[in-house]
Amino acid sequence: MCRCSSVILGVLFVSAASLECHLGYSLIKGSTIGDETKVCEKDTDFCYNATAPLLTVSIFQKAGCNGLICQFVGDGCEQRDILGVPVKFCCCKNENFCNRGNMTNVAQRAR
Repeated sequence: MCRCSSVILGVLFVSAASLECHLGYSLIKGSTIGDETKVCEKDTDFCYNATAPLLTVSIFQKAGCNGLICQFVGDGCEQRDILGVPVKFCCCKNENFCNRGNMTNVAQRAR
């Protein structure tokens, strides 16, 4: 009985520690990143969603798992100008697939 409980607790811990995120990119304004998903590899990973305007008719959007940049952003969004282009970068780990769309579940932070 004790051995079975240990196995069940181990399985629950592994499934709880594995964050699943949307994965992909889009270049066309109004389109989505698609249906691909990824299970993040590390406990320190966050789901992210980055968007930047390209010309006047296109928006670049990329989503996936990231631990490095999201260490500095945490759960939230930041907008930075990179070479004169406003880039919005959002990170979250509060639930699976939290990096969908415009990340309405993430608090906006001004910097």
